[in-house]
Amino acid sequence: SVTSEENSGSKFTISLNLGDLSGTPINPLSFTQMKPQSSVSNVEQIAGRVLIVDDIKDIRHLVGFICQSFGLTVSYAVNGEHAITKIVEAEQKNSPFDCILMDIHMPVLDGKRCILKLREMQVTTPIIAVTAATMKGVRQELTTLGFNDVVAKPVERENLYQSLKACLHQTSRCENTQSMALETIEKHFLIIEDDQDAAKITALLLNSLHIKTTIADSAATALSLLAGNKKYDRILLDINLPDANGLAFSKELRLLMPHSHITIISGNDITQATLKEFAIDQALLKPINLDMLKSII
Repeated sequence: SVTSEENSGSKFTISLNLGDLSGTPINPLSFTQMKPQSSVSNVEQIAGRVLIVDDIKDIRHLVGFICQSFGLTVSYAVNGEHAITKIVEAEQKNSPFDCILMDIHMPVLDGKRCILKLREMQVTTPIIAVTAATMKGVRQELTTLGFNDVVAKPVERENLYQSLKACLHQTSRCENTQSMALETIEKHFLIIEDDQDAAKITALLLNSLHIKTTIADSAATALSLLAGNKKYDRILLDINLPDANGLAFSKELRLLMPHSHITIISGNDITQATLKEFAIDQALLKPINLDMLKSII
């Protein structure tokens, strides 16, 4: 039954025939709110400047509110292009961001294209992807593009806190080792790959390891570069080029660059016998990731 009184409220009464309950203990319902077993409300505060990039205002400010509760200083950008402007301005003022939280799907410039531009600009600030796309393979794709971590939407405070804490620690560690990195002898790799996106991603990953890179989109372009007496420590060679077979081309490269290491990149396994036949040092299996590149440096 229902009774209702204007400006007062409504009362709903439900009667159920449950049979004989004489042997069943009956306790009154309790509506006392249970305390969460774990909460980040009392966690150790973390310090740093965070840029939140999202085209939806409510999400920007919700994530910002959570970050501020952790002790962080927050700034906002509405898309990738706006984020780049903010990042450049912060660098010019000598107050760079310590971490960036970036949505993937945005107008003007989305998260994927934005991080490619930022890494091309040699921006090494940790960037966390914030996305509702959590299908299998998405995390690997985003980390390959250059994201340091991935946080799923809807954002959970605990997950966000742990990700931010790890990235801010990474920023601190990078600052402490920056002078050492500058003293490291810089290597130069030639990437011969006709897939523009794959070449850019490989270059970005190598750049993050302090490796200088040059990209050639064909065998002809590579030969033109080598004709200018360019020296490369290693050549990453795609097996399928528009104007040459990578295996056959490797022999020509070996004659031109006898002291360079040659790594063939293929979508299929290549036997040791084949590598030896074509004077190739090693093979990498697509898709290329950071750990693979670390193994050949």
